[in-house]
Amino acid sequence: LNVLLISLLIGLLNTVLCLLIGYPLAYILANKKFNKNYVLVMLFVMPMWINFVLRTGALRDLLNWIGLNTGEYPLVTTMIGMVSNYLPFTILPLYSTMLKLDQNQIEAAMDLGCNKFQVFIKSIIPQTIPGIVSAAMMVFMPTISSYVISDVLSEGKITLFGNSIYLSFSNSDWNSGSFMALIMLIIIFITR
Repeated sequence: LNVLLISLLIGLLNTVLCLLIGYPLAYILANKKFNKNYVLVMLFVMPMWINFVLRTGALRDLLNWIGLNTGEYPLVTTMIGMVSNYLPFTILPLYSTMLKLDQNQIEAAMDLGCNKFQVFIKSIIPQTIPGIVSAAMMVFMPTISSYVISDVLSEGKITLFGNSIYLSFSNSDWNSGSFMALIMLIIIFITR
């Protein structure tokens, strides 16, 4: 239960951080004033073409090189790894939703006297809720079940639920591993 609670907290923190970073980036990428072509979008998508384990190992080496030792700061380095690996999964659904924003509704809100903050809160965010929900689901559940990032970047000091399942199966503890995998399926079913 302790590992599940830690996994849920890290998953929630990663989801919030990815949304806080990815939402403005997706908005800028979807804005036709700033993005005349799809090259900028491809710059965010291209890292997903590289193997997940290779990206994580390269990030570990980069963090150690800049002085952020993965063994000394396991939570910080794990969160950096989680955000950098799952940020494209946040940007893409938000970007595709923001491309379909009803500009007439935004202009009408400004014409009716709303300032930019009110337009953002009352018009843009409600239109992008499907993208927010999709991005949150694409980040939250894989974060909980991830084990490579936390294992490599925390040097084994942070154990997520995916780590526990992997360790149970690798130690031939089939009952515990199957039970934890069933719990993951229930969580996925509930959040769906």
